[in-house]
Amino acid sequence: MTKRFATGILMLFVSHVGADATACTTVCFTDATAPVVAYNYDFYSSDGLVLVNPRGLTKASVVRGNPHTWTARFGSLTFNQFGRDLPMTGINEHGLFVSQMWLDEGKYPAVDARSEVNPLEWIQLQLDTAASVADVLKTAREVRIRSGPPLHYLAIDRAGNAAVIEFLDGELRARTGAELPIPALTNSTYADSLAALARHKGFGGDGALPNLPPTGDTSLARFVVAAADRAAPTGGDPIAQAFGTLERVRQSGSTPTRWSIVYELGSLRAHFRTEGQAAIRRVDLTAFDLACTQPARMLDVDTPLDGDVTARLTTYTTAANLDLVMRSFRKTPFLANTPDEGIRSLARHPERARCAAGDVDGDRR
Repeated sequence: MTKRFATGILMLFVSHVGADATACTTVCFTDATAPVVAYNYDFYSSDGLVLVNPRGLTKASVVRGNPHTWTARFGSLTFNQFGRDLPMTGINEHGLFVSQMWLDEGKYPAVDARSEVNPLEWIQLQLDTAASVADVLKTAREVRIRSGPPLHYLAIDRAGNAAVIEFLDGELRARTGAELPIPALTNSTYADSLAALARHKGFGGDGALPNLPPTGDTSLARFVVAAADRAAPTGGDPIAQAFGTLERVRQSGSTPTRWSIVYELGSLRAHFRTEGQAAIRRVDLTAFDLACTQPARMLDVDTPLDGDVTARLTTYTTAANLDLVMRSFRKTPFLANTPDEGIRSLARHPERARCAAGDVDGDRR
């Protein structure tokens, strides 16, 4: 099956719009030592793999036309629903975090001379190559996202630097520093989110509304809840506080909250629970040999375990990746009729990655 066919399948995402159907939330809490980042993934399917991805692999994008190629400088820990190298969120061994959220207003740049990746692959590219938010922004300018699901992104590094990356009217719009007073993101543009926040007491503007909306049912309400929680730390366990916020912005309906994930960027740990398995589990990225000569590792997100599950990750297989992609496509209404042949092509694409000459040494500083 050709790469062209696989690319066409990925572009089917663009046919589905509606932030109400794809609601996710990310918020960063900064404690005394390192950032803690909380993320809710809300979508049609709960299926997924936790993946540990080696450094040193040379990769080529799945897109046709002008695919970007790169070599992974860093290993990473990712949560994937539509296959390896297409994560929804993750952290790399340098403590860089990236997540995506649906944005109806999103529109990627028109075709130009730049090499291309698809919108989910963009996350893996950043985790593979970026040590900081500054690196993320450099790559965002140099590599074009090919048309696909309209997403915007939140990137945070272990030093606490953050960036919101949006593509509006075909142009990159990045916010950092003073332009990003609240390191949080839902499914509205960041400008609209700040405007909504300013209407609540304690956050500037006219302050006509109370500090906290009663629920986080809408995108803007979820942003306000996340901002309010971040502004009022409990002084207790930051992981528990982060999960508490995720619970307050939990969604129901046709695309309920499927995964809740809390990252410790300093210690390179991810804590997670899922709709099907409420027990909080933990994976420690520092425990893995991330050399490209080592296999990727995996764990089904709904494996019935508790506590530290680092040692329970097993060797990645293409068969498991295919099973995941097949299940996820079949449970997603706008992808459910995709031919099996195309899904198999997508699932096998990571097999093309090869160790770069001499490997690449990661940097955990």
